[in-house]
Amino acid sequence: MEPGAVPNNIHQENGPTSLSKRGLIAFVRDCCYGECDVMLGSFCVKRSYVNELWRIFKYGVVGVLCLGIHVGLYHWMSRVVWESGNRTVQYALALTGSAMVNFTLHRLWTFAVSTFNLSMILRYVSVIGLSMAMQSLVFHILVDTLHFYDYIGFVVASVAAVFFQYLLHRLFTFKEPRKVGA
Repeated sequence: MEPGAVPNNIHQENGPTSLSKRGLIAFVRDCCYGECDVMLGSFCVKRSYVNELWRIFKYGVVGVLCLGIHVGLYHWMSRVVWESGNRTVQYALALTGSAMVNFTLHRLWTFAVSTFNLSMILRYVSVIGLSMAMQSLVFHILVDTLHFYDYIGFVVASVAAVFFQYLLHRLFTFKEPRKVGA
């Protein structure tokens, strides 16, 4: 598509570009599955940007789901099964359980990586290991040292890890291997 061109699914009406209902459906389809760039008014939206935003959205969905698993496991351990246990150990154990679900969903859906090998697992374990250490340290400082309520430490530690993990997973863990000769 030529720069400045308007795709056929967007209708020109007296100058400004607008999307009809049918055009919107085609626009979303083209953004997610098409081969071309898309014009929104005078803004060109690259397909790679749309794909990255979609990947970030999926990352968030998986993250919220796994945070729910993490909270559920932590609550179950700290309030039901092992009330007198060390909160930092309970936090780390719950994080380990949610990390297994996290890896599976990111590999199959968020990053949709076709390869699966020992190298990927080791990269994931490295990233999650660093993240778990960082999260557990933040949790320990806030809860055990500064005596914050444990769920405040939980939230702060979890939020701190989000950006760190996305960048490392995107650039390191779930990267496709380079094709030789391409």
